[in-house]
This record gives sequence, structure tokens and C-alpha cells, in this order.
Amino acid sequence: MSSSPHLLTIRRGEADFDGAVIALGALGVVTALTLDLVSRFDIYQNVYHHLPFDTVVDNFDALMGSAYGVSLFTHWQGDIVDQAWLKHRAPNPPAPFFGGRAAPGESSPVWNKEPYGTTAQLGVPGTWYDRLPHARIGAIPAVGYEFQSEYFVSRANAPAAMRALKAVQDKLHPALVVSEVRSIAADTGWLSTNAGADSIGFHFSLERDWTSVKAALLVIETALAPFAPRPHWGKLFVMPATQVMSRYPRLGDFHALATRLDPTGKFRNAFVDEFVFGA
Repeated sequence: MSSSPHLLTIRRGEADFDGAVIALGALGVVTALTLDLVSRFDIYQNVYHHLPFDTVVDNFDALMGSAYGVSLFTHWQGDIVDQAWLKHRAPNPPAPFFGGRAAPGESSPVWNKEPYGTTAQLGVPGTWYDRLPHARIGAIPAVGYEFQSEYFVSRANAPAAMRALKAVQDKLHPALVVSEVRSIAADTGWLSTNAGADSIGFHFSLERDWTSVKAALLVIETALAPFAPRPHWGKLFVMPATQVMSRYPRLGDFHALATRLDPTGKFRNAFVDEFVFGA
């Protein structure tokens, strides 16, 4: 990149595109983005409570594939998964769901909290952009100022990973506020946490107490270690840089792309230097 401003346009299908989709700022400043969007459609959201843990794990693929979007919320206590949030493209009357019962009213992802700020449930239809998120547009959540962490494992390993986390669930407290389990389709981004295989994200909302949070993260990372987890780039983790870097087969290609576009490293920071370039 020359010393004068240089505008580069990268399009899907071009050689550098998969390297540029997720770049952590290391390729320069993004000035414009064009998105592919589907036509507007409606979503119906229903919530189910108290799903037996073994039923969830033993039927994991069927459960996670049962709606347009499925999220599990749990506090990793006892032998249940606290909630399943289902987002359907057609009406879905309340009924038993993998051992869980239909929520009698609107729910918060955090158990026993008021559902202020959540998107409408109970099968009330709404446009996709106001149902696919859990938080309602414009609302200030009553819970939402926690530390955040998330780890991605191959979807094929999700049942075993859930059992590994359950085995250490007592050690996640008192740091844990709530955990979400969600599914993400595979993609081809070189630095994507979902590159190469469909994945499951294990998200953790945590109290703002670094001492207890660090201890919990060490427990989580140790439990998930057999499944080669990739930590979320924008959330907390304690995994060494060498382990993070080892999870990205195209990392060398990204280094070459970044060096070509920004040879002096103007757009790097300490985090990128350590966890992407191994400095």
C-alpha cells in the first residue's frame, strides 16, 4: 500500500475475497459494504422451558434443525437446559418440544429476569429483522453489561462438547450469568471461526469480575480442548496465541495478503500482532 490513500474494491469470487471478509482491521479501513439480502419475510418465535439435558444431547441435530433458528439458553445447573428459543417461518402452535414445555408467557434468556427488551414471542409474527435477534431494536436490556466469551467447535462434536461442559458446570459459577448454544453454517473465510465446517457456538455471559471470569474461562477452554475450539475474535479468552493461530489453516495466506496490502503494518495493533502474526 502506498503512502497516499488507496481505494481497493474486493468482490465475491475474487482471489482475495475470502481473506478479506474477516481481517480484524489488518487490511485497512472498510469504507463501504454491499450486502446480499433476501426479500422481507415473517418469523414466528416460540420459547420452551426445562428441556432434559440428555434428551437435548441425544437428539441434538434434530433439535437444532427443527426451526429456521434455534438457540438454547442454560445456566449449566442440574440436568436440564433451561430454554429453547425457536424461530419459525410459519406458525408453530405451542406443543411439547423434546421434553420441554411451551413457555406460559414471554421469557428473558436469563432465568427469572423480566423479559424487558426481548423480541416478541408466543408465536406473534414479525419481520425477520425484529425476530431473529433476541433483543428488541431500540431497547436497553436490563441485563447486558457483562463480560462476554464464546467458543466454536465443529457441529459434529457438539454433543460431546456439551457433555464435557456439563461435567465441569459447577466450576463455571459464580462467574456465569447465562450461556447460549447456537448453530452457525460453514463458510470459507480464512480467519472465520466457522471456516470449513458447520459449527456450534458456546456463548457465555459472565459477571464483570475478572478474577472469577478468568478461572471460568480456564475451565471452559480445558473442557473444550479435545474439540479444538476457536475463540470468538471479539470476546474474552485466555488461550495462548500459538493455539489460536494453529486453528486456521489459511493463516499463512492471510499473512501474505496483509503484507501485500499493508507492508508496514500500519493497520495492525497489539492484539493482531500477537494472535494473528505471532509477534
